[in-house]
Amino acid sequence: MRLASIDLGTNTCNLSIADWSPHKLDVLHAEKQPIKLGAEGFSNGNVSEPAIQRVLTVLSKYRETISKYNVENTQVFATSGVRNAKNQQEIISRVKTITGYQLNIISGEQEAEFIYRGVRQAVPMDEKPYLLLDIGGGSNEIQIASMGKVYYRKSFDLGIARLLLKFQPSDPLTEQNIKDIHDYLSVEMKELISIAEKYQPKVLIGSSGSFDTFASIYIHKAGLVGTYKHAEWYEIPREYWLEIYQELTQKSREKRLKIPGMEAMRVEMIPLASVFTEFLINLFRIKVMIRSAYALKEGVFQSMARNLLDR
Repeated sequence: MRLASIDLGTNTCNLSIADWSPHKLDVLHAEKQPIKLGAEGFSNGNVSEPAIQRVLTVLSKYRETISKYNVENTQVFATSGVRNAKNQQEIISRVKTITGYQLNIISGEQEAEFIYRGVRQAVPMDEKPYLLLDIGGGSNEIQIASMGKVYYRKSFDLGIARLLLKFQPSDPLTEQNIKDIHDYLSVEMKELISIAEKYQPKVLIGSSGSFDTFASIYIHKAGLVGTYKHAEWYEIPREYWLEIYQELTQKSREKRLKIPGMEAMRVEMIPLASVFTEFLINLFRIKVMIRSAYALKEGVFQSMARNLLDR
């Protein structure tokens, strides 16, 4: 079954075309383009006109790409950036008019569910609780889950684009920047203190976006580029993570760009994503850090396929 998904995030718009079967996902084409919905700010809660134009340009390009494949079904969905926009109906209407696509706005709960489904396809989880983290531009999805059960799930509107707009930190980050962000997160996510004590997950599974960049830097440092090229999951050892964290928070933008494995479109946001990740690692006293190659889009593919099969 050949499927296509377009994920309209806050920072990037991701296209994936794949052949799906119950036991295998064969990706035929994948790409992502920066759209930066918050680049001009969110004036009165609205996505700006330049940002909407970027969205329409990228979606039109993706439509041309999809037309070259015999795709049975295409789903186009948007997450936090459009979900929280006051002018979301205007965006939906213009996407329909220009591209013909119906843009579906998914809730934070739905987004987290798709991420969970995707991670389960990649990582051999068991019945102990794991901390699942997906860092986005508009929101961050945090879950405590095992292979068979979700114990806690919440989408926090604390995405990295929002944190950048709020704090406008120095480059590189200062110790005061990091302290201010930690203080803010401690208040905004104070419920996680009791969650951490109740479930005590020791393994963090990170997916998408920032974790793809963390993973890319790690495999370059460890000399594992060829070995892990198609891996569905792998551990990022603590000693490597600490080295990566120091580099990403202490180096300037120019120097970050020179780090092997760094993705240029994430160079501005990756320092705060690192701070967010390390904050949770310390809060939950995480011992093992895993990167999952599967996340939101794989969960969406699974859902799409099941819906088509049930018809």
